[in-house]
Amino acid sequence: MYRFRPALAVTAALALVTAAAAPAIASTSTAHGTASSGLRLLHVEVGGHAISAGQISAEASNAATPHVAELVITPAALDGTTYGQQKVTPASSPVTVPSGAQTATIPGGLASLTGPTFAVTAKDGTTVLTSAVLKALGSLNVGPLPVSLDATAATLTNTAQVTSSQSSAEKSVVLGNLALPSIADLLDALNVDPLSLVLSLTKANLDKLNALVDGGALTALNDAVDTASAAVGVNAPTTWMATDAAKTQADSAASAADSSAAAANAAFTSGLTTLAGILNPVPLPDGLSTALTPTQYEALSSTVKGDLDTVGTANGIDFATLAQSALDADAAATAAHDLATALSALEDALFALATQVIDAVGADTDPLAAIGSVNVTTKAVASANSPVPVATAKVGSVSVLGVLTPPAALTSTLNNVLAQLSGVLNSVAGISFTAPSIAVGVGQTSRSVSGTTHLASASITGVTITLPKLTLPTSFLNLAVRNAKSMSAKAAALAKVASPKAAIPTTVITSGGTIEVATLSESASYGQGVTGSAGSPGSGSNPGLAGTGASYTLPVVAALLVMAGLAITRRRRTATASIEA
Repeated sequence: MYRFRPALAVTAALALVTAAAAPAIASTSTAHGTASSGLRLLHVEVGGHAISAGQISAEASNAATPHVAELVITPAALDGTTYGQQKVTPASSPVTVPSGAQTATIPGGLASLTGPTFAVTAKDGTTVLTSAVLKALGSLNVGPLPVSLDATAATLTNTAQVTSSQSSAEKSVVLGNLALPSIADLLDALNVDPLSLVLSLTKANLDKLNALVDGGALTALNDAVDTASAAVGVNAPTTWMATDAAKTQADSAASAADSSAAAANAAFTSGLTTLAGILNPVPLPDGLSTALTPTQYEALSSTVKGDLDTVGTANGIDFATLAQSALDADAAATAAHDLATALSALEDALFALATQVIDAVGADTDPLAAIGSVNVTTKAVASANSPVPVATAKVGSVSVLGVLTPPAALTSTLNNVLAQLSGVLNSVAGISFTAPSIAVGVGQTSRSVSGTTHLASASITGVTITLPKLTLPTSFLNLAVRNAKSMSAKAAALAKVASPKAAIPTTVITSGGTIEVATLSESASYGQGVTGSAGSPGSGSNPGLAGTGASYTLPVVAALLVMAGLAITRRRRTATASIEA
């Protein structure tokens, strides 16, 4: 009996090892993942308000039971208030969201939009899936900067799904023919009266504005302005507005000079009449009459002039002084009239130049910038071998004021044009203008591994447009034509120049804002978890966090017992062999 005890110990120890290992043998490996996808097609911030269109928040996950397959669709939103928001699950899928048009408007009419329409699907099963497809883009109207989007060329595919091998979230948005307004439409949107503007520009700035709209040669008109300016002299005004003000002053000065000349000439004639009365019935010396003018007086011979001066002086009348005063007044009146005439010629020359430029601005319909298409793509895949995430924004054909431009040069070329426009507007006293801008987005991506969980993300805003800022005196507002010369026919060349505007304070301030087009985001996680069998110590409700079996203590103790049993058996056998020998 004693000899068999080591064998029993070994057997018991092996049983313990087997028991300790049993939970691990019964455990299973489970894949789990989550994919989230976010979209905001349009977002506008202006006047302290924010409106958005086409927001989607989608999630697909098998990381818990029950699975999640859900999309929250928000067609439109204003300052946090949603319009037509709807949650879509497998139970309510497929569905079109919204069922009717949803519109949001910023107070004061600064901006309004009608949200897009999506075909939405959510599925659960071996593959957990959410998807959305664009059916109609909707519309956008921004007062300070009219932006057009080609709704017929817009597409969207948006999916988030989890399979047994990976989690993925991806999206592709294509928008066709995104365009900023023309210079004429921009001025109108900002309530700038183009008539008042061009009449307040110098020749140099009129030339710059004309060049921006490719208005053709202005050589003859510029020469006429130069000639008229030279006639006025070194202090010649440089704008039509300044010339018109100077002309008004010159006309007033000429009128006053005429009065002074008339009074001086009348004083000379009055001296002759007084002297004739004193001498009566003796005639004036040398047969002179009271009709003698100061100019004729100066032309008299020294003898005759001396005789008249002697008689006049004897009677208290200084004909030489009276004549000189009248001649000086006549000269001043002539100079005043000459200046008024020269200013009138300069006014006409500047007016003709401004007319040509305003015609060119009104006739030019080329947008400040036009993009043939905007293609924004994001993709994040998490798997055992996660590929590089994708976040790109690509533009098709690009033109700036009608001139084809390499896509890579869009920002620099447009900024150069807008800098020239800003220089023209800011040259006018009282106007402060910051031009709009446009930027194509740069994506952000990441991928990493945390323990056994693989992570991936991607995000981008396709295009960001910065709205213009403008401080504008009411004298430049697009209201009634205020100037003496009728230029309304020229101003009407700008499509909306005669549109009525609301009553506005002394200075109008447009504070700017932003338009964001196609903001996309994706995130995905994927892990390989191990779950214990039913009733095992490691089993749990979360397969990704399940235990791996019993404690390590029991297998270690069992192993020590096996080793001890084997050692005892060996010593017993050695002892028995010695006795038998």
